[in-house]
Amino acid sequence: MAQTIPRKGALFGIDLLVGEYDAMLSAIDNEPLPVSVAYGHFDVLMRCRKDALLRSVLSACSLTYPDGIGARFAFRLMHGGPVARINATDMNHRLLQRCIAQGHRIAMIGALPGTINRLRMTMHRLGVPDNRLLIRHGYGEIDDSDTVELIRRFAPDVLFIGMGTPKQFEWYAAHADFALAPRVVLTGGFFEILSGTKPRAPLWMQYLGLEWLHRLMLEPGRLWRRYILGIPQFLLLLVAMKLGIIKR
Repeated sequence: MAQTIPRKGALFGIDLLVGEYDAMLSAIDNEPLPVSVAYGHFDVLMRCRKDALLRSVLSACSLTYPDGIGARFAFRLMHGGPVARINATDMNHRLLQRCIAQGHRIAMIGALPGTINRLRMTMHRLGVPDNRLLIRHGYGEIDDSDTVELIRRFAPDVLFIGMGTPKQFEWYAAHADFALAPRVVLTGGFFEILSGTKPRAPLWMQYLGLEWLHRLMLEPGRLWRRYILGIPQFLLLLVAMKLGIIKR
């Protein structure tokens, strides 16, 4: 089956690129360096309405893609046409596999302290030796000079940042001079899933677009506001934008 050409459309003032994974990866490869890649989860997109820093980071990224069923539904509602299913975890896996195949020096910042050893073991199993790998937890301050200097000395080809929202965007904004890496990927909770410290939703839930429900069941205390309150608010905003009551 022929792949559709990736197409752009704005949601909540952020330009998103949608398409099948291989076409998206090719689009990333064709971007001139430095390249920055971010995800547009429905919660992230809603935050952009009030958070100027978050909005500026996503607007400045080389490529931002809609993550999950909510952003996919919103894009189709506003722009029509088919919208390929894109999931940030799957996108990050593909980006990482490509980086490994190309022999890139890989830095990862943002893992939980208890995740680092398991993440390093996973990366070793994937064929990345220690001299091409840097892993650092993300629980320092935004202006942690030790972490920044460590990354500069390592000189990675690609930097994966997974500190959660909004910290990873704030960290990136503070260090977006691209002296840290020619390729930057904002990942969300990818490190925990990659290392196996957090389980991913069963395949049937992934297929039905219910990974959000699986995450809510795992961490109800942390995520109930995002999903129980956030999803209805998101849908109401979409209706208001579709009717022209508020600006898209």
